[in-house]
Amino acid sequence: MPIELLETDDSGYLTVRASGVLTRADYQSSLSGISSALEGHGGGPVLLDWSALQGWGDDSEDAYSFHAWLENARLLGRVAILSSSSLGEHVAWFLEFARARNIEAEAFRPEMRDAAIAWLLGKERRRH
Repeated sequence: MPIELLETDDSGYLTVRASGVLTRADYQSSLSGISSALEGHGGGPVLLDWSALQGWGDDSEDAYSFHAWLENARLLGRVAILSSSSLGEHVAWFLEFARARNIEAEAFRPEMRDAAIAWLLGKERRRH
């Protein structure tokens, strides 16, 4: 499945994992699940795991604009993004979006997963 929602019961953060090439249909079919998961998570930390995401398909204009995040910004707490440098433009957009809404957000390379989770859970200071 291109988008998976994974709750980590004992650690207190929600993971939204995207993989492959995300199409508009993939994204739209996941919107209600993303919204429900964020609502149920109550503004807690979110890990966006884009480490296996190859990009967005040509038909995915809605995915690129992150409409679900715009609608659910009030539900976002601290956000860590795991991503390769090939998605830099998308990561930069999301970081700017989050920070403009006073949401703490940082990006990490996939091999820095442990550091991302430590930062996400407040066990490490924010990187600049």
